[in-house]
Amino acid sequence: MDELADQMRMWGVTEWETNYPAGARSERFTQTEADRTVKLTYEKNGKTVALVMSRQARAADNLRVLYLAVEAMRLNERRGISDVIESAYLQLAAPATALDPYEVLDIRSGAPLEVAEAAYKAKMRSIHPDRGGSAEQATQLNSAIEQIREASK
Repeated sequence: MDELADQMRMWGVTEWETNYPAGARSERFTQTEADRTVKLTYEKNGKTVALVMSRQARAADNLRVLYLAVEAMRLNERRGISDVIESAYLQLAAPATALDPYEVLDIRSGAPLEVAEAAYKAKMRSIHPDRGGSAEQATQLNSAIEQIREASK
């Protein structure tokens, strides 16, 4: 925490907080995700930023990861390359979000497999690539029916 406080001070960030109170966390290696999750919130250049880390086994290690991230951002800004890095990250594709398979088939959630199969066949007839539809839509439908079939097993 002291090292993080030093980084924030050197970066010019005066308003920041974390859910990692000094001495309040166990150093055990068997921490639940809730116990090991560390959130850091700060304001920089008029923007509020919230960083959350829980991939490491212990809260102390997750706090160290956040410290390293802040240190890297501060140094990149000092080197004058923060705009280049921000531009590069903005060009990366956003993570794909999984669609609800029932929503894709336009049926109520939890509908029986028979209803899902019927909806799948009807929609596939209208959007199949051989009938002028898109391959992307067909792939999405195929994925949805497969998910429902797996769930019904």
